[in-house]
Amino acid sequence: NNNTIQTLPNKTQLSQVLNHPALIITRPVEWANVIIGLEVANRYSILDQEGNLIAHLLEDEGSVGKAISRQMLRTRRPFTATILSPDGQTIIFKLRRPFYLINSTMYIEDGDGNVIGEVLQRWHPFKRLYDLYVDKKQIATIKGGLLAWDFRLEDERGETLALIDRNFSGFGKELFTDAGKYVVHFGS
Repeated sequence: NNNTIQTLPNKTQLSQVLNHPALIITRPVEWANVIIGLEVANRYSILDQEGNLIAHLLEDEGSVGKAISRQMLRTRRPFTATILSPDGQTIIFKLRRPFYLINSTMYIEDGDGNVIGEVLQRWHPFKRLYDLYVDKKQIATIKGGLLAWDFRLEDERGETLALIDRNFSGFGKELFTDAGKYVVHFGS
């Protein structure tokens, strides 16, 4: 019931999601995608290192127009996603990415749509580079190869803040589905 969803997170709720040595982000197999190639809204579970559910990440379904753009634009499509508490009753924060051709920008927003951070992609011919900002101040960079499965999140001194890896789940699953498992290992 949307009338009971709280929109402003408090520091305790954010801490309950982010204050772990590692986060495991999983996406189940979407059978409509496997069987008929239909791209559906993304749904992820965010788990702690012991496998306990700590949040949901749900891409907004949207209108018929959004469903069509999901099919036609695939990974370049605009989207919004909501990170919800495990009970689904509290919006912890939102992600919004407009349509892009070359470099993407993602906005991290509170439940009322106020931008609290940004992730800006930098163009590079054979690397993936992203700059992270909070209050318009750069706090980190994410670096990875073009076809990388592992990424480093570094601060301005080049110190590792976190490692992000996409765990390989088998050739068949990787080739025929969008299912996946990502692990974020936080540094000290």
